[in-house]
Amino acid sequence: MSKIYQKPYPAGKNAGFTLIELLVVVLIIGILAAVALPQYEQAVAKSRTMRVLPLLRSISDAENVYYMANGTYSLDFSELDISMPPGAKTVSASRVEYEDFYCILRKGTTGDNEASTQCISTKNQFPNLEKYFVRSYFICWPRTSRDTKICQNLSGRKTGNMVSGVGASPGYSFQ
Repeated sequence: MSKIYQKPYPAGKNAGFTLIELLVVVLIIGILAAVALPQYEQAVAKSRTMRVLPLLRSISDAENVYYMANGTYSLDFSELDISMPPGAKTVSASRVEYEDFYCILRKGTTGDNEASTQCISTKNQFPNLEKYFVRSYFICWPRTSRDTKICQNLSGRKTGNMVSGVGASPGYSFQ
């Protein structure tokens, strides 16, 4: 009675995966996704913030040309020699909506030297960008800790180097 033991599956041990092996793979994928998702969200937010920067640069350049010709800054987009990018919509004389932002022309209370364009996030998901026309740099104003990281990435600075007149929130300047 020497019977040879035979396995019930002809393919042997490599017939499939065990439940434990599948759970380990799913766990590893979950850990990798949990690590990668915040970085992905930050990269998306930074890219959406950067999309408005060419419009802000164009407005700044057009305002500087207007100032050289007229001696004052304009509060009306129709007076500026600027071509709006596709998708930009002029809502009023001093307000343009573009993607996730709206940009406004404004003057300060002490004169033309405070004139600026401010691009504000419509859904409060991204930091605000601002360009004072007499300065050679842009300012990124964060509202959350995620915005602070985006502004630090834009400017390359670890700490804020501007303080807004409204509050004590630090701004980050960049070229």
